[in-house]
Amino acid sequence: MHKSLHQLAWGLEIAQDVVMPTRKFSHTAGSVTYHFLDLKDLLAKATPLRSGDVLAGLAAATDEERAVAQMALAELPLKI
Repeated sequence: MHKSLHQLAWGLEIAQDVVMPTRKFSHTAGSVTYHFLDLKDLLAKATPLRSGDVLAGLAAATDEERAVAQMALAELPLKI
């Protein structure tokens, strides 16, 4: 857990506990390990490229990342 400070418009700061997400899914291709935040992130990166996903920042950055996400998705059991 990390502390996050938010500065308000009139100069006051509030502290808030922030839970950082863990990287639950990962897959290694060659010497590179790709990490996916959660099942939603994995599914978004494994799907074919769509302009809406790119605009939302959900799409895989490269074709390699998309292929690795598809391989990681294929290895998941039906019940998580």
